[in-house]
Amino acid sequence: MLTTRHGVRVLGADDLTEFLALAARDPVVNVFVDYRARTTNLEPRWLGGEMWGRYRDGRLVAACHVGANLVPVQCTDDDAEAFAERALTRGRTISTIVGLQASVAPFWQVGNVKMATDASKTNSSGYKAATLARLPLQLPLIRTALKAARD
Repeated sequence: MLTTRHGVRVLGADDLTEFLALAARDPVVNVFVDYRARTTNLEPRWLGGEMWGRYRDGRLVAACHVGANLVPVQCTDDDAEAFAERALTRGRTISTIVGLQASVAPFWQVGNVKMATDASKTNSSGYKAATLARLPLQLPLIRTALKAARD
């Protein structure tokens, strides 16, 4: 099993059973990632991104769907930090980070991640795409900017 220094690696078809067991711990919250895993068999070309897994003692303890959205699965603050650090090294463009506040907040706080809009990129809905950058997050400014963009 190839892992990074944070115990994070891309999951594949061989990891499907273990991933589904992880997602089943909170089936309502994890309905999106469960559906994506089942319909794509965790194959990146069908997934439209990657599913990252975090391991401790050889066991899958957390995951993160990384595509147009970042979606944490059963993440502690430490897991979110590891995923955020990996995401920052990838320079991926994302539109949202989706999940319960307790799972999503560490991506911003612990990972020191900021949503920075790029005026040259918009998605099909007309909203500006978001990119991850190593800047402190200022939520009130982002909320104001997103509200203005919608109006």
